[in-house]
Amino acid sequence: MIEEKSFIQRFWPALLISVVVLIASFFLPVTTFSAPLLVAVVTAVWLVVGLMPKKAVEAAALRVEKAPSSATDIDQEISGLLDDIGLIVSDELSNAQEELVRVREVLADAIVQLSNGFHGMNEHAQLQEQE
Repeated sequence: MIEEKSFIQRFWPALLISVVVLIASFFLPVTTFSAPLLVAVVTAVWLVVGLMPKKAVEAAALRVEKAPSSATDIDQEISGLLDDIGLIVSDELSNAQEELVRVREVLADAIVQLSNGFHGMNEHAQLQEQE
């Protein structure tokens, strides 16, 4: 939302120039050349100060127009992001499952070797008892 300013806060440069020109017109001799010049200066200052906020409002309006303007655009963007996240998570899960299969294979081989080692030691111990 555009912040509302008081009249003096918004137009103080133009008011200052107007007061300076008014005071100058009392002390300086007014000629046919200086009177229109003073009016032109004051008018130009008021136009510049008056049009500056319009430019700021127009710039803000352009920024708003460039942003996604409807809820469906935002929903589509969120949907696309969620799809991307889903693909990344499924890839990571498949990698984790592959690693889990490898770990299980290594553990199964280790258990078989350990079991064979115990059987071998048991047979060796039984042979020693028989001797």
